Formats: sequence, structure tokens, C-alpha cells
Amino acid sequence: MKAIIDNKTYDTDTAKLVSSFDNGCSVGDLDYYGHEVYRAEDGKYFVLCSGGARNILAIYDNVSDSTCGGDLVIPLADEKLVAELEKRAIWDVIGEDELCEWIAIRNMQRLSPWQRRHCPYHYEHTYRAVYNEQL
Repeated sequence: MKAIIDNKTYDTDTAKLVSSFDNGCSVGDLDYYGHEVYRAEDGKYFVLCSGGARNILAIYDNVSDSTCGGDLVIPLADEKLVAELEKRAIWDVIGEDELCEWIAIRNMQRLSPWQRRHCPYHYEHTYRAVYNEQL
């Protein structure tokens, strides 16, 4: 997966996998949660979080009128968090408030330009997930 956050590209294909964590559920489970910590070529760390349809990372799909699993890339500002992420979920490490803000930022990209202009919230970060078909 590739995400562009504040004009910086975070790509799991070119970064080195450092560690991973999951809650023990299978990947297809509605309650699945897992994350992978990566080290980019520039030495910065980021986390790719994945969750099932009943997880906080779920995304609402307008077409099917249901939720589906979702992914989220979060840059790590503090390298000390890397060791903690080997044993604990992301919300236990960075806090639920920061995680919810990153989820809201990710969800903004799913809105139309009109919706974004009229959204009462403003975030200091920009986020865009790039999937293979968009390359």
C-alpha cells in the first residue's frame, strides 16, 4: 500500500518491515486488527494498520451501504514507539484521540470536493491512499 501524507510518500513495497502485531483473529474476521511497522528509506518509521468491518478502522461503502475493512497509514513522530508497537495495538500506544484524528483525515479523501469545502472540520494534514489501479 502507498499513502501520500503531507506530500511525503509512505510505500510498504519499498520500506523495510520492522515488526507486526495482530489481535489473533483471522484476517477475514469482522473483528480483525493488525498493524505492521515499516522503516522508510529515509529512516522514518510508519505504521500500516488494518481492521475488519467491525473495527474502528472500518470504512463505510456507499455502493453496498455497508462497512468493510479498512487500512490506515500513520507516520510515527517518535522512534521510541516502535518497540511498544511490537506488543500493543496502535490505540494503546499513540492514544485513541490521535488515532481518531488520523481516521478522520483518511475519511476526508473519500468526500467529494463540494463536501470537503463545506465540512466544518479542518485538519492540518493531507492524506491520500494510492492503490495499484491509480499508479
